[in-house]
Amino acid sequence: MSAGIRTGRLARKHVLVTGGLSGIGRAIAACMTSEGAAVTIMDRLSAAREAGCDAAEVCRQMSPDVRWIQGDVTIEADIDRIFAEIGRPIDALVNNAGVTSFRPLLELTVGDFDRLMTVNVKGVFLMTQRAVAAWRSAQRTGVILNVASNLTFVGAPEATLYCASKGAVATFTKAVAAELGPFGIRVNMLCPGPVETEFNRDYREQGAQEAWERATPLRNPGESIIPDATRIAPAAVFLVSDEARHVTGASLLVDGGTNSM
Repeated sequence: MSAGIRTGRLARKHVLVTGGLSGIGRAIAACMTSEGAAVTIMDRLSAAREAGCDAAEVCRQMSPDVRWIQGDVTIEADIDRIFAEIGRPIDALVNNAGVTSFRPLLELTVGDFDRLMTVNVKGVFLMTQRAVAAWRSAQRTGVILNVASNLTFVGAPEATLYCASKGAVATFTKAVAAELGPFGIRVNMLCPGPVETEFNRDYREQGAQEAWERATPLRNPGESIIPDATRIAPAAVFLVSDEARHVTGASLLVDGGTNSM
């Protein structure tokens, strides 16, 4: 997936990407690698959802320097182990790991609630807290990018828990940005709209693809209406790079205008 270093905007930066073996996380990791970053992928899986490509092959396709460490963002012991294995301080954390559940309200269970809130909210909290503790201890600055969704800001039928979890991430992002700004630590949020990934293939084939296309006003000649993850990743590079050094507490929508409708 790597296209070689383009501008080196992330040269000498070490970035940790959670959920980085598949989908948007994988595209972000690859794009950041192509911009010169050293990337560590944290994922509870050992293979990508795309054609079952294993972690070693995912990393090899990006760069020989990309590293994968298996771990769960909801388990504190895993997080501590991974930061210990990384060894050197990271410069940026991309909280990408997340789960979805699209079902009618009355079909949802307490288990569904616990799963989404644990991964999507608690996972972001734990990873953020651990990274910030390391930076404050070393008196370093750093950048946190939380990957959310355009559904952070709007309601959608059968997306009750997903919307709620991403809404929590939005206010968490703003609060942490306000608290950590005096220490030079930036915290922002990337909010993609519908994206074609292996993760949502079944959902798209059940009718979501056409619905998403109708809801997306932007048409780029020669490109599909619904982007793949590689069209989302450059926005993540910008928010982590020094070009965004005066941007914190912000939410960047990359949704083809979906939320404008």
